[in-house]
Amino acid sequence: VEDKLGRNRTASTKPNGPRTLDCDLLWMEGEIHGGDKLRLPHPKLGERDFVLVPLEDLVHDPARFFRYEGVDVKEPEERVGHVTQELGTL
Repeated sequence: VEDKLGRNRTASTKPNGPRTLDCDLLWMEGEIHGGDKLRLPHPKLGERDFVLVPLEDLVHDPARFFRYEGVDVKEPEERVGHVTQELGTL
């Protein structure tokens, strides 16, 4: 999906820089992995506001849910990538 939508993964691009699209597997019920290519739950899941806030559309309280599942979830003011406006209709 990333390739079809023009994601550039050349050596000149920054690993965490701006990109067209980034698809990550964040969490799977009952699955824990710690490999080089796949880590579940995603190691930065609980510190990214741009992940947790949109999940509120699917899960009533994603922070509470993930904390219950053992994920370290930061308080909103301690997170990165703060959501500052609605994305609108996609």
